[in-house]
Amino acid sequence: MMEKSVLNPNQIWIFVVLVHIAGSVMVSLMGVIPLGTAVLSGVICFFAGNIIERKPKNYLLCILCWILSLLIMNALDREMQASFLLNELLFVCAVWIGKRGYVKTEAYCGLKKISVKMLVPIICIAVLLFIMAGYVNACSMIVFQNYVTSSIETIKNVPLAGLAVAAIAPAVVEELYFRGFIYRGMNNKLQAVLLSSLLFALLHMNFNQMCYAFVMGLFFAAVVCVTDNLTISILLHMIFNSFTVFSICFENSPIVQKIMAFQLNGYRIFQSVVMDSQGNIHPEWLFTGGIIALFSLAGAAGLLILLSKMQKKMMERSIGELTKETKMVSFVWKPDLKFYVGCAICLLVAVLYEFFL
Repeated sequence: MMEKSVLNPNQIWIFVVLVHIAGSVMVSLMGVIPLGTAVLSGVICFFAGNIIERKPKNYLLCILCWILSLLIMNALDREMQASFLLNELLFVCAVWIGKRGYVKTEAYCGLKKISVKMLVPIICIAVLLFIMAGYVNACSMIVFQNYVTSSIETIKNVPLAGLAVAAIAPAVVEELYFRGFIYRGMNNKLQAVLLSSLLFALLHMNFNQMCYAFVMGLFFAAVVCVTDNLTISILLHMIFNSFTVFSICFENSPIVQKIMAFQLNGYRIFQSVVMDSQGNIHPEWLFTGGIIALFSLAGAAGLLILLSKMQKKMMERSIGELTKETKMVSFVWKPDLKFYVGCAICLLVAVLYEFFL
């Protein structure tokens, strides 16, 4: 059946890897052509207009999205333009996958309503995860090079465009694919949590990001497993990414400087490092950071339990409301050639970046 071939997690995985690679090459090439990115963005929006229901208002919406896309990219450098266009392409492809699988993408992936009260624990969880992930990142930098910091520094003078390209777009796209299609395509939820986290880490295609992306992926998948609501995981991911954007764009703000300078036993909680300027490991920072990271993770887990109870109460109040269910397609997952090829491509790119580029 068409839905089986399109929505199979192995198929989704190889698809997103190939689109990521081919899309990166395509947007990089278009970036050197005058008005190339503008034309490509228009093509993507036109593609979106032909996927969704063909109505004048939908075409108008696609035109407005194209104009907004041009405004955002105009404020970004070439590398960040490529990143934004790639996420734009992947988002449209996610909608296309839903249509080819005869499901509504937002319904199949589990996008549901949340209450305003739920925003407080979501923000608190994001803060705790930021602390924990910072420590994992600092530890990974003992072995692997950090390639992200220098590229994302280019958004420091354009906070709104920075939020769009580094916080909002990747959060939506990554959650739709990994905690949406791949996670929900599997019957075994423990397997789905582990696999979606592993593939999420691999798609970052560099060893430094893979380390903390895997840990973050586990928590985001746990959020979806406990709450059955992808909206929560998208918001959590988005807020988490936003902290990095704000710390870069407002690094000269006295408030941001005080937050980043906050430390315990010499360990900077919000700007984690475990090595000094000479590259020597500080045992005190390593130990203190580890304890703080564990407490942060425990606090985030406790808030997640609270969040799940709030979600349950909200769903109970919604009983009786007329809702339209979507068809669910899940699989007894087994790795196939597509799965291994996708993993091999990601690891190959990571090796090339780490040792040759």
